[in-house]
Amino acid sequence: MDVFHPSQCFHFQCPLSDDDMDTLFSNIDEVIEASEGLLWLLESATDGKDFRSQLIGPCFLQMKEEMQRVYAQYCHNYDEVNAIQGKVCHNSIDFL
Repeated sequence: MDVFHPSQCFHFQCPLSDDDMDTLFSNIDEVIEASEGLLWLLESATDGKDFRSQLIGPCFLQMKEEMQRVYAQYCHNYDEVNAIQGKVCHNSIDFL
């Protein structure tokens, strides 16, 4: 069994270029923010309410435009992200 030791982190070199990192995480902050907003709405619609009173549809409708904007950009990079992932898996099995 391999044991991880924190000192190994100092010898790690990321196999991704800055451009690859920008592609992989291009709008991650917006994705997180939109997801947190949706979660807050969902929790507000359900916390302390019986099952039949938990109306979550309006939460999605309220977030519709923001989710479309954020995830359209996220999905736009899908093919390029897969190519980068394949390159990393092929070239650097230790990275994963």
